[in-house]
Amino acid sequence: MTVESIFIIGVISGIIAMALAEFAVVAAALALKRKNSKIDIMKFGDEKDGNKKGSE
Repeated sequence: MTVESIFIIGVISGIIAMALAEFAVVAAALALKRKNSKIDIMKFGDEKDGNKKGSE
């Protein structure tokens, strides 16, 4: 009983930890996009244009 209960608790806590980690990553990405959307778009646009010209 103790080994099985510990294993079950470990599996459940692992699933919860994964879900919370994914939620935190998504929330952080959305927050960064919302806060620095204009700056990021300008920076990434310049970098993408430079990379395309250099690669082509």
